[in-house]
Amino acid sequence: MVIDQVITPVALEQPQMIHKGDQVVIIARSGSLAVRMPGEAMSDGGFNEQIRVKNLNSQRVIKANVTGPGQVEVAM
Repeated sequence: MVIDQVITPVALEQPQMIHKGDQVVIIARSGSLAVRMPGEAMSDGGFNEQIRVKNLNSQRVIKANVTGPGQVEVAM
């Protein structure tokens, strides 16, 4: 950035950590119990954003929060 440069909303957006079609790990948590399962991202998302993910075991589409590259989490 340069002094006196206008900051646009695009410059403030979080980078996408997950892209549509990426293979992800879905982590379902309940207290100290965590279950991991394979999934496929149905939309793009950055850190802590909610995206749609297909559970590859059940074929169900769920909403989950992006917690890292290739990783999403849902609360049980």
